[in-house]
Amino acid sequence: MSYHKHLFICTNGDPTQGDKCAGKGSLALHQLVKQHFASDQSGGNLAKGEVRIRINRSGCLGFCKQGICAVLYPSGRWFFQLKNDEASARLLIESCSREYSETIP
Repeated sequence: MSYHKHLFICTNGDPTQGDKCAGKGSLALHQLVKQHFASDQSGGNLAKGEVRIRINRSGCLGFCKQGICAVLYPSGRWFFQLKNDEASARLLIESCSREYSETIP
């Protein structure tokens, strides 16, 4: 299966220690974003057409000191200082959705 968008959220580190993204709540943030696309758009499909967004955990992206980080492809847009909260989840969801509309005619 091919995807039009691919969001990687760093989940590196021990969830019980706060020095890496996992310790800052990135696993829960990943779940929030993934659940949105899985439930709201039928398995990751956005409502319009055949566009698919893949939400993945990643190893270290090299910016743990700047909070939870993520990167969206194919645009290469980076997100820093994310938190395990609704605002960060909404930012990622809206960014995936917005970039979706820029990709499809």
